Amino acid sequence: MTTPLSGLSTDVPSTTNKDGGTQSDIPFRCDLFDGPAMLRLAAILKQGANKYGVDNWRKIGCSDHINHAIAHLLGHIAGDSQDDHLGHAFCRLMFACATQQSVPGRHGGWTGTDTGDYVDWKFNCLGHSYTSVELTELISELATSYGSHQVKSGCRIQSSSLLPNQHRIYVAGPYRANSPSGVLANIGRADRHGVTCRRKGHYVMVPHSATRGWEYHFPVDNILELDMDFIRHWATAILYFEASEGADAELAEAERLGLTIYRDVSEVPNVT
Repeated sequence: MTTPLSGLSTDVPSTTNKDGGTQSDIPFRCDLFDGPAMLRLAAILKQGANKYGVDNWRKIGCSDHINHAIAHLLGHIAGDSQDDHLGHAFCRLMFACATQQSVPGRHGGWTGTDTGDYVDWKFNCLGHSYTSVELTELISELATSYGSHQVKSGCRIQSSSLLPNQHRIYVAGPYRANSPSGVLANIGRADRHGVTCRRKGHYVMVPHSATRGWEYHFPVDNILELDMDFIRHWATAILYFEASEGADAELAEAERLGLTIYRDVSEVPNVT
């Protein structure tokens, strides 16, 4: 037997329109669906059913659907045209919504609990279950403790383990934007620069990814101060790829500390 859907039972309150017509007062406006968008979704569902079998997606966890949705969104933002990325992201997010209540907890998996007002996401890591807020607070505590240790010791992390032209590079550039897609685009650019630096043989810190979404849990100044700790106690170089209020402050701190400054990823040398 399937689980009853909220808002569709026989005991839903009634409502009467201006003409005196009475009917169930359902909490939905299905008439607002965009027809072409729904047909686009249905076409992708048909492709998937033909390729993998009907309802194969129900055997996949919510976190995997979210991961694929984000990948498709980033592909769309990057201008990749190999697939209907926006349509597939739409489809994967529908799958994620449908599977969030049933995804089994596992290492590296997400489970959602509907509390009525919001979805309280939990991340299962190494056998322990953390809400998103608890996880970010844990990471922040560890990072702050690490930074405090460096301050108390009165020194930066030693560079003796680095090769002669190898650096620990902090990637600085805009994070905030006027829209969610703009934020994703900024994260994507910073990540690509970080990957390039790592491929050249350097150690890399990309704060855009490391503290992604923390603005929903902490004041911006708190996040920026944590980022500054990495510059003060970890970085030996900074890649300043574009101006922003936060990136300008990070650049100024790097210059004050005498760190190596790169203003374009092409300036970063290959480690030899």
